[in-house]
Amino acid sequence: ALKYPIFVERGSHWTGCGPGESAPHPIPLEAHLGDTEVLIGGSWFRGGGDSEVADSLPPFRAWVADVAMHVHPVTNAQYRAFLATVPGDEHVPEYGRATSEDDEPVVGITAASAIAYAAWLTERDGLPWRLPTELEWEKAARGADQRLRPWGDHVEPTWCCYLDSHAVAPRLAGVHDYPEDVSPYGVRGLGGNVRDWCKDQDAPAELAVARGGHWLGVAQLTRSALRFRIPFGADETTGFRLVRSLS
Repeated sequence: ALKYPIFVERGSHWTGCGPGESAPHPIPLEAHLGDTEVLIGGSWFRGGGDSEVADSLPPFRAWVADVAMHVHPVTNAQYRAFLATVPGDEHVPEYGRATSEDDEPVVGITAASAIAYAAWLTERDGLPWRLPTELEWEKAARGADQRLRPWGDHVEPTWCCYLDSHAVAPRLAGVHDYPEDVSPYGVRGLGGNVRDWCKDQDAPAELAVARGGHWLGVAQLTRSALRFRIPFGADETTGFRLVRSLS
């Protein structure tokens, strides 16, 4: 089902008009979404401003255009299909495990490898896949009401894969586990399990920011405004998911 959350501020009204538009922005119902993607409809979005986390963007209001986003991060099975077409080991995950499951998110890859996968998928499917911008990712996670986490403001270890979710040794979960870790738009796994590579809002030409909580992180890291800079380019807690513009 299509989900199109809006937020009406006290003493104001909602028009649905984008920048320079005099009529409500149309919902792209003709976008023909696949089974593995959801619509993040174009709208104004308020984000950032979380003083409880490091490196949150300052409070902002911005128009974020229509995109289709993958419901789940890219899995090991999906990434292996890409690796089978690429010579050499340039894009082989640095933290691959012999016991990794097909439905677990792929981790240990650089942003460059994520971009290479997007280019391969674009050529295969004929659709313009790419990494999300930070604003697209944060909007997908927080919806329209500035919630702190995809499901709301509270933290619950049975709803999201992070450090406190494990009775014994922590580990990655499959992308279909933790169904309560779902955003207002229906995107899964934005609060925990793996972080996602995104385009850096401060330096759009660079791809050096990861967003989201992860399986080795504490509860504080499940807050959706948190941003991570990974100095070595890949680690065992970071994967990626893709979007495509619908404009």
